[in-house]
Amino acid sequence: MISIDMIGTEGLQNKVNDVAKALSSDKLIAKAAMIIERQMKQNATGRPGPKVRSNRLRSSIATEVKSPHLARVAPHVFYAPFVEFGHRQTPGQFVPPLKRRLVADFAPAYPFVQPTINQTKDKIQGVCVSFGNSLEDTWNK
Repeated sequence: MISIDMIGTEGLQNKVNDVAKALSSDKLIAKAAMIIERQMKQNATGRPGPKVRSNRLRSSIATEVKSPHLARVAPHVFYAPFVEFGHRQTPGQFVPPLKRRLVADFAPAYPFVQPTINQTKDKIQGVCVSFGNSLEDTWNK
């Protein structure tokens, strides 16, 4: 029987464990998701966007971190797609929450999700670069 003992690999094993621990943490995805959530809430508030009446759309936007590699940032009110993409409506129909009748046959789109993607791209890239640098520092210590 052959036996091989490698001496001095404890430091390497510790570095691998530290990097693995950092990669399995959901801190990176949570930080990126919070940047997106903050911007999306800002985009869903007032002009240039829909006239805010109740703040329900904005307050429904929430982040759910599902794993170290997946987070969901989304509004949780049924009418969010109607605000994002616009919609047809029936002129003359009375809308109780608005306490008025509709006058136009189409409500314009007030996108707040798609602009968020464009506005946060560079910030999230910066967060990823920073995370990569911290991994490199962890490895080199």
